[in-house]
Amino acid sequence: MFGRTTLFFLLFLWTQDFVRSLRLVHLHVPSQTREGRKAFLSCQYDLQGHTLYNVKWYKDGHEFYRYVPKNDPPVYYFPMVGVNIDIDRSTSNTVALVNLSHESRGNYSCEVNGAAPRFDTVSGHKYLDMEQTIFTRGNSH
Repeated sequence: MFGRTTLFFLLFLWTQDFVRSLRLVHLHVPSQTREGRKAFLSCQYDLQGHTLYNVKWYKDGHEFYRYVPKNDPPVYYFPMVGVNIDIDRSTSNTVALVNLSHESRGNYSCEVNGAAPRFDTVSGHKYLDMEQTIFTRGNSH
């Protein structure tokens, strides 16, 4: 009987490791903003005891920001029209965009990758749009 109980206990512990995987907790991308403003994109994740390999941000499927904690410096960015990053205010969880323009609108996604041996990946995406400026004509006298 002791052997069977031990086997079930070991099987339970083994399956618990598979349940504990990388998890995206919250993704924040403003739905609308105005030209010339700033936007903070936030990707909150739970490593569930695993080690972070990197965090990548994409706009319309093209990578523009990467955070790799083991590298020095840990931040990489890739030039892209409409995506102006404030590196000093960007971290593993947040990307600060400045001087937004019409070209800034698009589908932004965050991808979080765990390190070996599991290499779990989780991602999410949201669309950022620009508010339209409406011009009205004044009354002429």
